[in-house]
Amino acid sequence: MASFVSNNLPAALMGLASSPAAVGLAAGALGASMYLDARHNVVADLKIINQGISIAKYIQQQVELGRNHCLTRFQESVARLPGKCAIRGSDFREWTYAQADKSSTRIAAYLLDKVGIQSGDTVALMFENNPQILLCMLGIFKARCVMTPQNTNLRGAALLHCLRISGSKVLIFESVYNSAVNEILPDIQKLGIKIVFWSHTDDVPNIKEERPTFKVHSTLSETILERSKADLDQPERIAKIIKDTKPTDPAYVIYTSGTTGLPKGGLRDHFALIGLLAPNNPISMEFPKEHDVMVGASPLYHTQAFIPFMLSMSNGATFVPLRKFSASRFWQQCIDYQVTSFWYIGEMLRYLTVQPPRPTDRAHKVRRIGGVGLRKDIFREFFDRFGMEIILEFYAASDGTSSIFHAYYGGVEGIGSVGRRGPLLRWISGAPRLIKVDEATEEPVRDPVSGLCIEAKVGEAGDCIGLYEVGGPGQPTYKNNDAATNKKILRDVFVKGDTWWRMGDLLMRDANDWYYFKDRIGDTYRWKSENVSTMEVGNLLMEYKGLQEANVYGVEVPGNDGRAGMAAVVLHENSKMRNRDEVMAELGRHVLDDATWRL
Repeated sequence: MASFVSNNLPAALMGLASSPAAVGLAAGALGASMYLDARHNVVADLKIINQGISIAKYIQQQVELGRNHCLTRFQESVARLPGKCAIRGSDFREWTYAQADKSSTRIAAYLLDKVGIQSGDTVALMFENNPQILLCMLGIFKARCVMTPQNTNLRGAALLHCLRISGSKVLIFESVYNSAVNEILPDIQKLGIKIVFWSHTDDVPNIKEERPTFKVHSTLSETILERSKADLDQPERIAKIIKDTKPTDPAYVIYTSGTTGLPKGGLRDHFALIGLLAPNNPISMEFPKEHDVMVGASPLYHTQAFIPFMLSMSNGATFVPLRKFSASRFWQQCIDYQVTSFWYIGEMLRYLTVQPPRPTDRAHKVRRIGGVGLRKDIFREFFDRFGMEIILEFYAASDGTSSIFHAYYGGVEGIGSVGRRGPLLRWISGAPRLIKVDEATEEPVRDPVSGLCIEAKVGEAGDCIGLYEVGGPGQPTYKNNDAATNKKILRDVFVKGDTWWRMGDLLMRDANDWYYFKDRIGDTYRWKSENVSTMEVGNLLMEYKGLQEANVYGVEVPGNDGRAGMAAVVLHENSKMRNRDEVMAELGRHVLDDATWRL
């Protein structure tokens, strides 16, 4: 998830924030611009500019006050709403803000004292969506460690790779993933990673749970934390760790597909989260509000669930981690858990739209949703059928510096668009910008005389790029992968010496300044909410000695979002294909499943 306006406009708006003349100019221009608005989006542009100035001021104030930790606003929620429900589990167990605060403080102290890690170390998590992973996330942040949730579809070499590149010192997991951990146990031990098992039966005895058969460093549960409260209740110590946090201290690693065949670890710092969680950020202002109950329908290793959780804790809302998404049961679950809002991925809304009509379609209280990837063909249908009042569709990336959003309240304008930005906002903010790329090499097309990049024309798909400040706060990098980071940075784009970040997607701007997502760039395809590396699939197929050549690519499937994977293969004479189940088990079902296995 990009850090939205706070990172979109760092140079321009941080300067504007300290300029009264600029604020006055914006206000004066507002009154004179109405006649231009229909054509050039002036009023909306000025609103976003003013919001950007406000966010820049907020961030500047936070830094000056030494409030650099991503949980600063969560602490405010705890102080303001100690008895309110912060987290509601699928079994309807609830944790108030005070309880979540106490449990996460104990987890932080446990990691530092019992497990023996230090602030700055990386802690990996492997859980289904449940309250325990949320408490662990808060606890890891409180210890000022780097939180990295693992993609629970990964197994074997791919999972080990993620643990290695993130530099994980600890892996906390639950029993569902006993076999996944056991499979790579010798390699984990060689890396010196301490393994901590979270036991649910300690807290809820009637739950069926298989304990790991292999040796772990320790076992953790809320019951164990309660028994050790004399040692672990250290609010003053944890408060000091939070207070001493610097804006550039790393906060979390979220994985993204890698064109070299294995995931990359996108590293973000506390500064990036401060901007995203700012109370005056347009996303934070709308989703969620304090009265909301927000459901996390995507896996929590996705920013589409992790960020809504952080926003919920910052805004004083209630968050419900949905263990598994079911299109047929989703609206009933929203009714049962009293859900009022959620973040989506486009495929999820498509699954809901193709369901037969049910009484629950409008019996729920959900009226405001936000997310990414909602396609034009179902945009209006979903809005009308399920009784929405606002859909906030936006474009961003967990490892990006640019974003754009579209608040849709009904009507026909902008359906399927990720947002609108007129010439005024493009000129001041500098983002997002779309540049031409060579279709064959996917490299930027440069002017033969100046050597600078060429901006995509109206109606022409272009590589989306955002401003990038090398070494600056809030800027994305790939952990332990300088080559991948440098590959994303473009220099000498519009003027000599400037630096920009490639988002990795093709967008298109129409004649009315509406932006539309077109496709991904590079050797990846997106299927069922996962960005999949064609190289990763191809490398595994080529492990079969009977295979002479494999070319993996994404293909469109009618009625589905994204692209499914397809492999064109050349077999050695008299060879037989490798067992399908073996391949699926190693790659994970998000890479090869029943709908995508076509050889």
